[in-house]
This record gives sequence, structure tokens and C-alpha cells, in this order.
Amino acid sequence: MNSPSPRVRLANRVTASRISATVLATDPGEEVPLARTRVLRFTAIVLGTLLAVTIVGTLIVGMVADSMYKNRALPGSQLAGHDISGLTDREIDPVLTEVGTQISVGLTVDGTTQTATAQDLGITVDRQLTLARVARGSTRSFWLFRPHTDRTVPLAVTIDATRFNAWGEAHFPGRFVPAVDAGLNFDPTAGQYEVTPAVAGTGVTTTRLAEL
Repeated sequence: MNSPSPRVRLANRVTASRISATVLATDPGEEVPLARTRVLRFTAIVLGTLLAVTIVGTLIVGMVADSMYKNRALPGSQLAGHDISGLTDREIDPVLTEVGTQISVGLTVDGTTQTATAQDLGITVDRQLTLARVARGSTRSFWLFRPHTDRTVPLAVTIDATRFNAWGEAHFPGRFVPAVDAGLNFDPTAGQYEVTPAVAGTGVTTTRLAEL
């Protein structure tokens, strides 16, 4: 009467082992690719978010810097040896006045050197053009990301050619000769006008000097 019991236990063990084997055979093939896909997707989202935040942050910083120095000389700006960083046009104007009084020019002709002031040579600082050059630098977008840009502002001047050459004639006789234009002289004997020829002079062209 006790013999059927071992058969029942054996059947139960076989069934349990089959179920366990089936579960172990199906888990690795389904779970590993899914987990890898999730990791790659998460990594891509994190990297994309960081890149977007970096780009937006950089743009914001650049625009803030542009706004702070709008209508002002950029940091590191130099004008004739003067630091004009952060100055407005009104604040730069006294600097231009000071620079104008400090200009001196040395002219050498045939080995002889003479020194003259800006007033002697008719040199005047062109305020409008100089300030326009300062403003040109401050209107460049995202200047903050151009740290190696030369911010030396060229000083613009105008030169009175007549006054310049008159000073040269006085200090270098024979080397600065004023030119004489052609003219008309009335000859009363002949009762007609006669043309007097032009005489070429010797001097310095001020156009190129103003560009230096």
C-alpha cells in the first residue's frame, strides 16, 4: 500500500527541473540587448543635454558681454599709448585733446633733423574718425571669444598741407619750395594778356602722412 509514493515524488521533480531549465534558457537572450539599448539611449540623452546647455550658456555669456560694452571701448583698447578700456565717446574726448597737444614730429632732410609740434605742422586730431574706429570694435558680436585680437585704435589726423610745407620751407631752405600756379598778366604795350607758366615746387605730400 505504500509503493505509489516514490513515483509521485519523481514526477514532481522532473516537472520542476523542466520549468527551471526553460526559464534559464530564455532570460539571457531577451534581457541583455534590452539593457544595452537603454544604456546607450540614456548616454545619448545626457550628452545631448550637456552639449545644448554648453552652447546656450556660451551664447548668453557672449551676448551679456556685448551688451555691457555697447558704445564703450573694449577691454584692452589702446589709443596713442592711452588705455581707453570701457570708456564712452564723451570720456575719450579729453584723451584726444591731450594726445593732440603731445604730438611731435621729427623731420630729417639731408641728414638734418628738425622737430615740430602738431600746431607747427597744421596737424589736427580727427575726432569723428577716431571715435568711429573705437565704435567699430565695440560693435563686433561675441568679441569676448576673440582674446587675441589687436585692440590698438589708430589715431586719425588731418594735415594742413600749406602750413606743413611753410614750416618745412622755413626750417629747410632750398628743400621746400612753394609751387607757383600759372597766371595771366596784362601787357599794356601789346594790349593783351600773357600767360605766365607755372613753377613746380618741392614739398611733402600730406596725404600719406595722415595715414601713418
